[in-house]
Amino acid sequence: MNYKSFLTRIGITLFPKRIIPYIEGALRKWDCIAQGIGTDEGMWNCPLCQVFVYARGTNKCKGCPVFKRTGAKGCSATPYRYFYVRNNQTLPHYMQNSYNPSKHIRQCDVVEDAIEFLVSLLPEDHPWRKE
Repeated sequence: MNYKSFLTRIGITLFPKRIIPYIEGALRKWDCIAQGIGTDEGMWNCPLCQVFVYARGTNKCKGCPVFKRTGAKGCSATPYRYFYVRNNQTLPHYMQNSYNPSKHIRQCDVVEDAIEFLVSLLPEDHPWRKE
């Protein structure tokens, strides 16, 4: 068993360095939302979705570090789900069959959780993990 397959077996996934800028881009998006100067347009303004969904012409999230971490399509097992429910009337079909969080969750908490989740996808030695 090689090192990479060992890490995968114990639940640690190494992402190629080329993916890091897209995670950073997603973090910038959520930082702007937290500051009140950005908006969420779902997959349309998510750098990760632009690479792993639209660039491939699929809607499967294959290869996305969020999907690799959660195993759920469309960020439906991340804090984004709570943000989406808080700001929209209905859930997309892929979120319908799972727990529907209440709308009374504070938006700032959800945004902070989304940022924290994305930071956790960065390598341990990344400077943004130390902030």
